[in-house]
Amino acid sequence: MNRGRYAFVLVIPGHFQRDLAAWRRPQLQLNIDATVVSQAFIGAGYINHIVVAEIDEVLQVPIAGSLALFLTTAVFYLFAAASIGIFLGTLARSMPQLGLLIIITIVPLQRLSGGVTPQESMPAAVQNIMAATPTNYFVRLAQGILYRGTGFDLIWRDLLTMTGVGACFFTVALLRFRRAVTQTQV
Repeated sequence: MNRGRYAFVLVIPGHFQRDLAAWRRPQLQLNIDATVVSQAFIGAGYINHIVVAEIDEVLQVPIAGSLALFLTTAVFYLFAAASIGIFLGTLARSMPQLGLLIIITIVPLQRLSGGVTPQESMPAAVQNIMAATPTNYFVRLAQGILYRGTGFDLIWRDLLTMTGVGACFFTVALLRFRRAVTQTQV
């Protein structure tokens, strides 16, 4: 990690599986190279979700819905999240500034999406703001598919809205990028 070859190192202690099977709650250590802030933040979130998913698979926690449908919605969410990242990239003038923008944007999006705290317990103004973010829809879709077994016939509106929000961010980012390129060519 000190040589810059790895951005993430997951340390799994000995006897992890035995302790997990015995419900002893073993600890994992995730070392993150935080010199690339956006990669560190987003990567840590993905690694956390992967580890939790793998542990759930070892414990054989049932998934109520279609895994293929969930993965499809995840692809659309990745498009929307990347669109927000590209948009933030068009606002920032440097990488440190982009890192700060990501912190003040992505962290609240993750915390207020409904995955950590139920949206019903939030003020109406926050709920209205979060209705314009793809993270809100992805949490709702994921919970519906994985926990309740919701099918495409019930989630298509949220999926379309999430993709539309991502398309809006992508379009604005594209327009800002084109304008910036034409200004530098003149």
